Amino acid sequence: MEKIQLTALGDFSFHWHAGGSQWILRRGAGGAKVAPIAKAPFVIGRSPDCQLVLPNDPELLKTTSRWHCHIRDHDGRWFLADGNAPENTAGGGRPKPSVSGTWRNGKRLPSPEELGPGDEITAGPWRFKVGERKEATVDIDALLTRIGSAQPRDLSIDAHKAKGKFAQFHELILKLNEAQGVEASLAVLLEFAMRKISGAEVAAVLVDVPGGEPRVRMAWSRASGLLNDFHFSSGLVSGLPTDKAFLLAGNIADATKSQLAADISSGLLVPLTARQERLGILYMDNRSRGTTFTEDDLYLANALASLVSFQIVQERQVFLSRVEQNMSHYFGPDVVQLILEETRAGRPVSPGVRERIATVVFVDLQGFSAFCRDKPPRMVADLLNSYFEIAAECIQRHGGHLDKFIGDGVMGVFGAQPFDPPAGADVNHAAQAVRAAKDLVTAWAKDTKERSPAVLPVRIGVNTGKVLVGNVGCTARMEYSVIGDAVNLASRMEKLALANGIAVTDETWRMTGAEFLFKEGGFEEVKGFGTLRVWRL
Repeated sequence: MEKIQLTALGDFSFHWHAGGSQWILRRGAGGAKVAPIAKAPFVIGRSPDCQLVLPNDPELLKTTSRWHCHIRDHDGRWFLADGNAPENTAGGGRPKPSVSGTWRNGKRLPSPEELGPGDEITAGPWRFKVGERKEATVDIDALLTRIGSAQPRDLSIDAHKAKGKFAQFHELILKLNEAQGVEASLAVLLEFAMRKISGAEVAAVLVDVPGGEPRVRMAWSRASGLLNDFHFSSGLVSGLPTDKAFLLAGNIADATKSQLAADISSGLLVPLTARQERLGILYMDNRSRGTTFTEDDLYLANALASLVSFQIVQERQVFLSRVEQNMSHYFGPDVVQLILEETRAGRPVSPGVRERIATVVFVDLQGFSAFCRDKPPRMVADLLNSYFEIAAECIQRHGGHLDKFIGDGVMGVFGAQPFDPPAGADVNHAAQAVRAAKDLVTAWAKDTKERSPAVLPVRIGVNTGKVLVGNVGCTARMEYSVIGDAVNLASRMEKLALANGIAVTDETWRMTGAEFLFKEGGFEEVKGFGTLRVWRL
């Protein structure tokens, strides 16, 4: 079995979240009943970083875990296992079992078991059926060979036939407004074509590539949805006029043997254009020798082609992508995203802050000043670069924002990104911060042991509290950062941490105590804050 999918068994459905490349499970029938599994491991649970995010209602905390179970592949076979995938756990250790267990065909999983078509998976109150995902193979070379002899068509927006189906576009525009990204928008457009153009059995977006051959951007089948195996001759597409549409009427009198084998009875091609440049072709055909294309279909397809062209133009904003790539060397990914979003909206990035409850992490190398005294600058720079790389990777992998480097110190912030999490997402930023801190200690100890016998341990302080977050600075130089007493207290906690240890405040401990095993470190006099209790991990 090459690919599998999950079918919802019950009054709930899957909703695709393109921004996170994941499925969101919700009650009711408002979404899809089937969710394809595209890659492994496929983690199912309440955590917002799962590939299938389960509802996070309070009454479900005792029945479903944040990382309840996962599906993985091995040599073309699929297996179901309880808990998170090992590669996603801190240090690659053994996953923590789920609170209620994972069930396959009514029996609790004692260990990973192979999945097959028809198997049922139960995770808390949610049940899914495993099915094989089959994909059709489509080859359109035969039709493209014949299209050159068809009569070209001139399309005018003023033609009366262009106005007949525009009333249907209100529904389409609403769906496009909800789509996340170009990929999702193209899927909405092709699926709309399937429903509104009765003669369309297959539809595809074929795009021209500057300096290269045309390629398939996306293909859709009425019978099976998204197509991954769609063939055409790029030379035949390249040879078509850049500003002409083509309509092959039904029941082609001199159909070739290949056309008969593919059962193609009618075809429709409309150019994708922008700024007097052809971007590609919107292609449709009919394979059932039933309803064929009409003149009205041609004009509706032309209107759809305009929307497809708009999506492609958006995707080809080369300048912004280059700016994004260059900025990523100097700023964190969330800050780059903020700048790009403001730029796309035509707004300057200006100072401004807002109040948030967030978790701040301070990391420091113990003994770094003494280490630098007798070491060549190159060695010191190499050590710092490796340390900063590990710190940044751990902070960002667990959902944090890398705020700044301060000498040999690193400041990270969780829960204060420029963009709010998706509605309904329950993100425990304090737990994210402690997970990142644990991974950082492990990764840095391993790195320094491999590169040098002189190990410089890290100390990490964590605090949760009220901060001001936003763009701080002047119009000539701004920085996305957080300020406030909570930041200063996190810095003080770092000074109280042991070598390769983590020290947290009461607030952080309260938010994470159920997940981590803390040891009370007693009360310490903290400059500017009085006597505070310290917890150590």
